[in-house]
Amino acid sequence: MKNKFILCSGYKTSNNTDKPLIFFHLPKSGGTTFSAIFSHLLIKPVRIWGSVDGERGTNTSYDFFLKNKKKILNFKSQFIYGHFPYKILENFENKNFLKVTILRDPIQRFISHYNMIIERKLIDPKKSIESCFKENILPSNIMTKQFSGDWEENMKINEETYEKAIHNLTKKMDYIVDISNSYDLINLIVSIYNLPNIFFQNYQISNNFYFKNNKKNLEVIRSYNQLDIKLYEN
Repeated sequence: MKNKFILCSGYKTSNNTDKPLIFFHLPKSGGTTFSAIFSHLLIKPVRIWGSVDGERGTNTSYDFFLKNKKKILNFKSQFIYGHFPYKILENFENKNFLKVTILRDPIQRFISHYNMIIERKLIDPKKSIESCFKENILPSNIMTKQFSGDWEENMKINEETYEKAIHNLTKKMDYIVDISNSYDLINLIVSIYNLPNIFFQNYQISNNFYFKNNKKNLEVIRSYNQLDIKLYEN
């Protein structure tokens, strides 16, 4: 796939704001490009490092936040971004953020995530897809976990968790787009913050496809992501 360059020229809108922007980055959903753009355009950006679910033994973003909480809260950033859960908002006295995220079909999101970690040689490509879920090499129902507000590492989820996630997404987020409309979100943010026109290139687009696209593997993905699929479809 050739690199694609995109122009976002902004437009006049009555929805201008000076609220700080917080971006809930769902892994492999177009968020790296979004984050790179606004970390350059907005004042004092803060990236909260780490994974959502601690997959592959990684540090979680929520743990990183708690360890650096005082510094982050005192920094007065105009843009906070990372793979953190919705629960992070409980830690801010002033929760008056512009809250945005980009979603993606859970099956396609998993396949992209899988291809990325194979490309980076983080796992053996011979490992089964089911082992990836069972051993938390890749997270299951990551969207439900991220947006439920009841987060803990390797948390168990159920219908109640799902209901909280869909409530937070549909009632509390300001802007949600599908990855296919991510350029529209970028243009909207450029417009409402009255930022300069930008000409940008997509980040982290892989030309390699390692996933074995067969019925068995797809069924395994569906079985481990039932709540995410339900959430996305709703």
